[in-house]
Amino acid sequence: MPNHSVCEIVEKVVSPLTVVSVRWKGPYKKTGEVCKNLGRIVTKHVSGPAMNLHYDLELKQDDADVETCIPVSARFKHEGANIRTLSGGKCLSLIHEGPYEELDEAYKIVMKHVEHNNLKVLLPTREIFIKGPGMVFKGNPKHYLTELQFFLG
Repeated sequence: MPNHSVCEIVEKVVSPLTVVSVRWKGPYKKTGEVCKNLGRIVTKHVSGPAMNLHYDLELKQDDADVETCIPVSARFKHEGANIRTLSGGKCLSLIHEGPYEELDEAYKIVMKHVEHNNLKVLLPTREIFIKGPGMVFKGNPKHYLTELQFFLG
């Protein structure tokens, strides 16, 4: 669990991360289906929570440019799997607690901070699903935890 409170923006350094990924375009609600399919490929290699990389800075409900990633402990061969290392670096981080439908408010908080402090954000941004629906039980969306990471240039 992160060592900062929900809705507090912190600056931190993130290490490089090996992931298996798939890039796609479409509505954000497609994420669950993409994660499930990707999870079938990496079951015994998973080393962290799934995430989306967003290649658009603005919100695009129906035509988002997204790369869904699952961190893996080691490189492995699997036909159709894109395995790569994400760069690390300095980023702004914010933990959002609540349903995914309310994430846009968290994005607005970070973007207001970026503009107020005249910072430059690099794409893609990251959306890390720390706690979300399980494979069997959906859980309570009020308790979902999602970390937003905006890398700084």
